[in-house]
Amino acid sequence: MSENKKTKYRGFTPAQAEAHKRYMKDFVEIKVRMKADKRTLIQEHAANMGESATAFINRAIDEAIEHDTQKQEESPALELKSEAPHTSQKKPGQFKPFTESDAKKIDITRLPKDIRYQMDIIEVYGRDVLASLLDKARKENKEG
Repeated sequence: MSENKKTKYRGFTPAQAEAHKRYMKDFVEIKVRMKADKRTLIQEHAANMGESATAFINRAIDEAIEHDTQKQEESPALELKSEAPHTSQKKPGQFKPFTESDAKKIDITRLPKDIRYQMDIIEVYGRDVLASLLDKARKENKEG
């Protein structure tokens, strides 16, 4: 019966095993927990895109990092945040003064929709400044 086998594959040769070992030394594994239906969705999507699930996940991670990095670079409040001294409980006099120059850096159209942007402004300038900026954004939205 063993004579009727169609394949002669006998597993990795020692040379193949060594090559695989050298290749794998540059990689690490990260365990991600998810429900089976989500895994199936990822596998199906990856297959539809012509890639493996691993390649899709790595691409998704790379794109998310690039997106987040661009968002941080475009956010004036995040730049200003690094200039402000970090304290968890600031008092009214501890915020950076809000100048006309600062007002020009604020993206008034983004402000009502982006809670993180709002939190950055609160941390740097305080709640009163955020409230006035949100009022301005609402007025411009009604006019526009």
